[in-house]
Amino acid sequence: MLCLKKEGIKIVKIKSGLNSLVTVFIISMILITQPQAAPCATSAQNDAKIAFGYSLLKNPNRKNIAGALKIFGEALAKDPNAVAAHMGVVYARLYQFTSSPGKNRKELGDGLSHVNAALKINPKLPDAYKKKSYLLYYMGRKKEAVAALQAGMVRIPKSGELLEAYLSLLIKLGRIQEALKTCALKKSRFKNLPELRIRLGYIWLKAGYAGQARECFSRSVSEHETPEGWTAVGDSFGAEKNWKKAIEFYKWALNADPDFYDVYYSLAACYTRMGDIKKAVSWLAPYTEAFPDDIQALRELALLYEKNGKNTRARLTWMKVKAKSKNQQEKMIAAKRIEKLRNKRKK
Repeated sequence: MLCLKKEGIKIVKIKSGLNSLVTVFIISMILITQPQAAPCATSAQNDAKIAFGYSLLKNPNRKNIAGALKIFGEALAKDPNAVAAHMGVVYARLYQFTSSPGKNRKELGDGLSHVNAALKINPKLPDAYKKKSYLLYYMGRKKEAVAALQAGMVRIPKSGELLEAYLSLLIKLGRIQEALKTCALKKSRFKNLPELRIRLGYIWLKAGYAGQARECFSRSVSEHETPEGWTAVGDSFGAEKNWKKAIEFYKWALNADPDFYDVYYSLAACYTRMGDIKKAVSWLAPYTEAFPDDIQALRELALLYEKNGKNTRARLTWMKVKAKSKNQQEKMIAAKRIEKLRNKRKK
């Protein structure tokens, strides 16, 4: 989940925004679709090489991107139909551009040629249509970027992934009326429509359209009541700083599932914003017990204890932060807070 830091509300992380890139492509799914497979030994070697190229892109610095491009080029020399290698080039070119916007526009053209090659081999790859749209958008060809996603939705009409990308792009381009039409979905088209409505709603919410988001969330709940759906409705009110209304719907989430601990964090955030530290602690403390490795939540709980004058509990919570955190700066901050609280106890 992703925390809306300004408002303290947790929302589901959106993966289909224009500026997000998929770090690792599911190579095996692509390779299954490749025609004219090479002899087993050669194919296996090529697949292993391509997989290594993708591993380099997990840390997309200049050296690793260059290494990955070389590997994908060698793989394509052996097998021009290696879809995974074509897509590897696409990812590498997008990483190049997003790390230095404006400096690598020529590379975007290379990425476009490779994504077109991938789609020629296998025209039913949702991610390829998404990446083609990204490339065209970054090249300033916005109408073509929209058309790329439309073509993908015609080819793969049941792809929620493409629909999410399409909605994100329309909102980004300010084509709100068209964006609204994309949310008029038929049940027969998608297997899990209520879940898809929640994802679409969070795209609206991330873009600042709380009302449109709430409409998607409400439809989801009316079709199938889930704690995630009620939480989403609460998030839409939280985005508008309507804390009391947000709390109301978060509690509806708990009515649907009393053990839905994710919403405890959101309830704590609302009460914190309202200045009710005691109630905030009453929700955040059990949340940290359910998710003991959530360092951010532990840090927030420690600060709440301090505000509430519970110095011993604050010190013990900071000790957990220090023990669990892998961030050295955060460990130092925790150590200072612990020392400060110890000194208070001595006095």
